[in-house]
Amino acid sequence: AEADATVITTSRDLKKATAVAEQMQARGLKVFPAQFEQTNHESVMALKAEIQKRFGRLDVFINNAMYWPMKHYTDPLEAWVESMAMSSTGMFDTLREMVNLIEKSGGGTIVNISSMFGVYAPDFSNYAGTTMDAPPDYSFHKGGLLALNKYLARYLAPKNIRVNSIS
Repeated sequence: AEADATVITTSRDLKKATAVAEQMQARGLKVFPAQFEQTNHESVMALKAEIQKRFGRLDVFINNAMYWPMKHYTDPLEAWVESMAMSSTGMFDTLREMVNLIEKSGGGTIVNISSMFGVYAPDFSNYAGTTMDAPPDYSFHKGGLLALNKYLARYLAPKNIRVNSIS
């Protein structure tokens, strides 16, 4: 936004997205809120349609959504399944639909936000004596995102779409 881009900030909670947008708008920046649920394909498609209708194009997509239902390695398997629905399946669905908009714009950029935990194992001694943990789903998602980033960089290069990752 500070580089004169129009920014769309999203959340499952429209009030949160609106609060962020209003803070930025108060600084004279072009930031607009939108609501969507990454685990719901219809919601992803509604966001895509809203972007197309309201702005006409998408040039850059920052892939930064993450959901952490797992808190510990020993959490029930259902927490892992829930994490996969949001941070793997939902992320891929959203990414693929936003790529489609970027492709219609003639090209652009995707920036995936990963983590060093996608490459390195956590130092569990950092959590000694606390109730905190480094749940395994986070490393799984971030490592997978790095692999997907490499795949997409090759796959989308002929379509004039650059794909990068920040860890």
